[in-house]
Amino acid sequence: MTATTKKPSNPGLAYFCSLIYKSVKLPVVWVARDSKSEDMVFGDPLMVVDRTSMYRTMIDKAGSSKLPIICTTVYLDRMIIVPVLNNDQIAGHLVIGPSLSQFPSEEMMENIFNDHEATRSERVRWLQYWSSLPVIDMYRAAHIGVLAYLIINGVALEADDVLLHNFQSEQQLVPNSHIQLTLSDHMENAQIVDTANNPIFDHIRNGNKAAVVKLLASSSFEGQGVLSRRSHLRSLKNLAICAVARATREARAGGMLTKLSYQLSDLHIQHIEEMTDVRAVEHATKKALIDFVERVGQFKRKSVSKAIADCMDYVFTNLYNKITLQDLATLTGLNEKYLSHLFKKEVGVAFSQYLQSERVEEAKRLLDLSNDSISSIATRLNFYDQNHFIKVFKKHTGMTPKRFRDKKEVRPL
Repeated sequence: MTATTKKPSNPGLAYFCSLIYKSVKLPVVWVARDSKSEDMVFGDPLMVVDRTSMYRTMIDKAGSSKLPIICTTVYLDRMIIVPVLNNDQIAGHLVIGPSLSQFPSEEMMENIFNDHEATRSERVRWLQYWSSLPVIDMYRAAHIGVLAYLIINGVALEADDVLLHNFQSEQQLVPNSHIQLTLSDHMENAQIVDTANNPIFDHIRNGNKAAVVKLLASSSFEGQGVLSRRSHLRSLKNLAICAVARATREARAGGMLTKLSYQLSDLHIQHIEEMTDVRAVEHATKKALIDFVERVGQFKRKSVSKAIADCMDYVFTNLYNKITLQDLATLTGLNEKYLSHLFKKEVGVAFSQYLQSERVEEAKRLLDLSNDSISSIATRLNFYDQNHFIKVFKKHTGMTPKRFRDKKEVRPL
């Protein structure tokens, strides 16, 4: 074992780091909170780029997360960032690695080098670096993070929870507010794109979220093929779009509302197209697949009839238009009175209350994410007038739209 230290304040920490290093056979580096350099190093983490700078970048990326974070760079090397807690506060981080998710193919290497305009000497150094790293898939990386967390913090975690946390907390180049506003815009303007493709994702169709998470963790997104001969980023985007298209069809087969599945497909594809980083594309794709399987699972748990599912679908896609029970009766071919009874029986609330609730939820998104005036939101969502909107909003939320928006302004970042 190779170890260099700077008089650790906690002698037990050196023992734990050594134990982790011997157990997982990967370099382990301890970086104290706000430290500008490595405080302890176990093993020999050879890297092509500046090591200290890379650690700090990845730790900053992990942010305030109190669970292990698995970070991968644009050059495919991966680190496991494990927070070290002291009285429930982050005292520093262990950086475990580097490793590879898979050894890149010749085409993949060429595309990466093209994207980053690597010189001949840089290409040689990167090839030597990749050849020196062990290959560890995401699922094993999560288990390594769980083991290190148990050793260092004395708390047992589930690997599946760590994986899901990583998929859901990956930083986005496009803010979530942008995605939500795009979806609202699609709903108002009925921008629906059919991007369905051949079905392959059985677990999405069955609403099995746990199985999807494990599948994403144990397989490499980049090993699915190369769909661009010049650009690694373009190739990953093409693969991502295919994956979202397939997930769309599987979600529909699993019972997800048809128009909603098309809108989500369009939304996720636009999100992917706007990205400029291969890691962001990969994580956005994983999050899209989890989004689909979660919604299928939710639908299966609700277990409503096709007629009521069609009504809910109609409400979602026409939320910015006038909607009457007669419209739904015409849609389903059922008698208005019978449809009203069936809707309340299966959904649990009267249709009018359900419609109000859906519009209030959409209004909350607009108040939270846009600068539209309260009167404009009331008009867009087909409330009689601003006073009616305020009354209904307060009934469902316990506060006025203005107060709701004011609370948003003081929320911590």
